[in-house]
Amino acid sequence: MSGRHLDPEGPLTNLSQCYFRSLDMVWKDYEPSLISFNSECMRLINRRAKAWLDIPASLSKCKTPQDVVSAQFKFWQQMGQDYAEGTRQLTSALHPLQGLPGATSEALTKNISALNEIFAATTNPRSKRPAA
Repeated sequence: MSGRHLDPEGPLTNLSQCYFRSLDMVWKDYEPSLISFNSECMRLINRRAKAWLDIPASLSKCKTPQDVVSAQFKFWQQMGQDYAEGTRQLTSALHPLQGLPGATSEALTKNISALNEIFAATTNPRSKRPAA
């Protein structure tokens, strides 16, 4: 008998099948967290889009300059609350992902910081983001 491998698919077939089977098991464990994260992102985006679309209606009800300032203040105050709540929800959605290989608390903190920077960039009209 020769030392040659007789499997027509190659000697690494079992290794790749094991890898993808393990990847599938990991995905199934963390899929609810990732779905929750995406849902929270969409919820936050929808809340802020609705707030921006409601600006003309709220400004049309203003009769004095104080009403305009009050409407603007209310808009920005609600934005801060929405982003604070959104960040809290996104963080709680990412919490179960701590068990992933390489998901140290430093890495999660770095990812959460990156999310906060993205949120800050979307609210800052002078950010240096390239146009889409």
